[in-house]
Amino acid sequence: MPNYNWSDRNEGRKPLSLQAINPMVTKFTGIVFKSTAHFKATKDELQGQLYETTHNE
Repeated sequence: MPNYNWSDRNEGRKPLSLQAINPMVTKFTGIVFKSTAHFKATKDELQGQLYETTHNE
């Protein structure tokens, strides 16, 4: 069953142009990409430390 309220709310927000949205999306994507890369590096580091601690005994 479709949620009619949601589509009605979205219709009212159309005036935001693509030119206004694009830089925000680009910036957001950049932030997400950076933090994802950072998180992955940190995760690999933590897994390496965990491996060393569990396999050193």
